[in-house]
Amino acid sequence: MERVALLAPFSTMQEIVVDLLGVGLTYTELAVHLKISEEVVREHAKRAARKIPSDLPTQMRCIVWARGATLDVLQGLTLRYEVQTRSPSARTRPPVSTAATA
Repeated sequence: MERVALLAPFSTMQEIVVDLLGVGLTYTELAVHLKISEEVVREHAKRAARKIPSDLPTQMRCIVWARGATLDVLQGLTLRYEVQTRSPSARTRPPVSTAATA
């Protein structure tokens, strides 16, 4: 299977950011490595993610695409992500007891 086609080509900087996210660098590490602000890195990632057909969050979408995801994988991850984030157990935490233990 072939990697999913982009909706539009990446700019040079978008391609660099997506590739480095794909190998595991964080936004902060990318900013230091590329000598630009973390805000600029996030903006490049956001613009690149808009060109990848998926509803996953920005960073996840870039990483999955950089690692060679097919459309089936991107759509499947999107469905699993939506189910996990919408389930009540994923959004609620057990109450924290404020009583001191003896």
